[in-house]
Amino acid sequence: MRLALGADWLWAHVRLQDDDIFNLVQADGVPAFMKGDVVEFFWEQAGAARYFEMHVTPEGRRWDLTLPCVSEQMPPPYETVRFDEIRTKTRIGSGRWEVLARWPRGTWMAAGVKFSICRYDWTRMNGTMAKVLSSTSAHVKCDFHRREDWRRLTGAELSV
Repeated sequence: MRLALGADWLWAHVRLQDDDIFNLVQADGVPAFMKGDVVEFFWEQAGAARYFEMHVTPEGRRWDLTLPCVSEQMPPPYETVRFDEIRTKTRIGSGRWEVLARWPRGTWMAAGVKFSICRYDWTRMNGTMAKVLSSTSAHVKCDFHRREDWRRLTGAELSV
């Protein structure tokens, strides 16, 4: 995974090794993380009431949502949205797939933005599906929504 900050955009490039690349979801706006391979981007701006999540499948399908930063409900209630200002592109190759995503620079230069990139890597075998989870964050327990484990981004951490 690589991040780069340009004049107008923050770019993320994620390259994933995968021997069984698939996702059964065939439309945008549909939860895909239990239907096959997904990269999930999470971000939260300091002091915000909600945080953001974006799923991208190898086939380029997206599910964009927001969740409350404080909720007693488990799982927390979410709202499906569409982040029109964010662009994504995917590419499938031999034994790998890639996601290129870009966000407006202003989204990331706000003070105290926290960020995490996570993965559901599914494999089909003998009529069942098994998953392996991974993340750029050092999660204390296996929960991608543990925002206290996400990394705080600053302009100094990103190359121009």
